[in-house]
Amino acid sequence: MTAPTLRSVLRRITDVLGTLVGWVVLCLLAVFIIPAATQLHWILGIVVTAACAVAAFFGLADLRSHAARGFPVRKGLLIFVLTGLTGIAVAASVSLQLLRVGWAVYEPVPLENDAHRSLTTYYVWVFLDMLPAVKATELLAFLPPLKPTNSVAGLPVMAFRAFVFLGLLAALRVWWQGRKQDARLIRPNHQ
Repeated sequence: MTAPTLRSVLRRITDVLGTLVGWVVLCLLAVFIIPAATQLHWILGIVVTAACAVAAFFGLADLRSHAARGFPVRKGLLIFVLTGLTGIAVAASVSLQLLRVGWAVYEPVPLENDAHRSLTTYYVWVFLDMLPAVKATELLAFLPPLKPTNSVAGLPVMAFRAFVFLGLLAALRVWWQGRKQDARLIRPNHQ
């Protein structure tokens, strides 16, 4: 085994820094940019939400790609988490838009200046609740901050659950199986 070269060390550092910058940008989108855009005008909020939905699509496509099989485990898992956070931001924003026009009803009714945070926390709860065999919400005693009480409020929740189950978890499974298959091709069993 050879010592790492300066180029490989720099590549690893830029890879980690790029991931961290992406994570910070997505967190800023979820926490500040989407609600600020929605406060300025609902159309601007929808445009930013659509841009985040496109980013979530690219995250799923990246995780399902053949090239992703060669990614280190940490990079594949970070793509999974970042895509999940982006999906949470999109679902919370759609729910916020529906709440603002009065079509979606939640219990308890979130305050105007606290609605996006409550909805984001709710979708984090939904995401954690959907992770198979983890039971994170039970183990952490993490209760949902609100509850959808009409069908319009439930539609984004159903869409988000479909995104997580049919998109995100399915892409993670494809990625993981591809990694295992490539590992078997690289290291065949010698008997």
